[in-house]
Amino acid sequence: MQLHYPNFPDLEPTMPLMSHISRPLAVLLCMAVLLCACGKLKKKSNCDGTLHGYTASLNSMNTTTGLAASCSHGIINTGTGTIATSGTFPGSVLVNNKATFNTHDKCYYVFGYTGSSASYTRYLVRITDEGVSKSFTLPTATYSSLIYNSNNEKLYCIRDWLLCEVTVETNAVSIKVVANPVHAIDNNNITVDPSSGDIYFVSYDSLHYYVERYHPGGSASTVVATCPDNAPIFELRYNKSDKNLYALKRVTQENHAFVKIDPSSGKVDVQALLNGFINGSMFSATLDPCSGRYIISTSIKNPLTKYVMYQLNMNGNIEQTDTTATFYQGLDMAY
Repeated sequence: MQLHYPNFPDLEPTMPLMSHISRPLAVLLCMAVLLCACGKLKKKSNCDGTLHGYTASLNSMNTTTGLAASCSHGIINTGTGTIATSGTFPGSVLVNNKATFNTHDKCYYVFGYTGSSASYTRYLVRITDEGVSKSFTLPTATYSSLIYNSNNEKLYCIRDWLLCEVTVETNAVSIKVVANPVHAIDNNNITVDPSSGDIYFVSYDSLHYYVERYHPGGSASTVVATCPDNAPIFELRYNKSDKNLYALKRVTQENHAFVKIDPSSGKVDVQALLNGFINGSMFSATLDPCSGRYIISTSIKNPLTKYVMYQLNMNGNIEQTDTTATFYQGLDMAY
């Protein structure tokens, strides 16, 4: 049987590289190259996550203010629990502070403080992938819960318990209120649905803790879930894979529950009890939708100097435990 091959002018034997290769072999080689290239393209995914965080000298922590100094940003290896620092930033930060990585400008953002307890200066620090930091001085206020919204490529935060939009310019930062919450906002509990751009945060009153949703462009938020008891909710994170929210619920200072919150129905389910695993005054968490893991950095109180990073699956089972050199804070998964 005679084989017929397509006519590839570039494979004529007059080409030096192909002068000693038969046409059929050359065609097969080209097909192999194309298949390899397609295979590589298929491997590319928008769900290849990188875990960012920062460290601080806990020996310098002021137990009254909760501030710690000597801070360094880094990328955390989720396979080993080690961190590769890429840059330092000035002043001090609040322990358990939330930070965020902006996938548009490839920079890590966190709020910090300089000065003394009598007169602190607030600032926003930006650290590039190369480790270059720049600080922007802010007006006196309470700042927390930085979050990057990849849907509209904007930064948001909580300032004085109001949801705000953050605009970073060349030499200045402007912050404006975008929504009035239904209830008082709880700091460091903010997350984003990257598909819709909806922002979720925790609020509370004397009776309950709530989850509220704000859609950018609106002027108010709405309650989407009411927690069935008055237990605080921490480290709220959105999972784009199953469109649910996950968080830690405090049962006691040292005992927590891992909960799933369905924002479409308002249903709150306890996935697992994490008794004794988390230091209630020192923890940071994020969610990796790529691996389906909720990642928690914390310390073990006895001894306090032992730090760990847990990786839970969405059922609350601990899949991996790594002992870390220090406490990783400001965890944020960029993908």
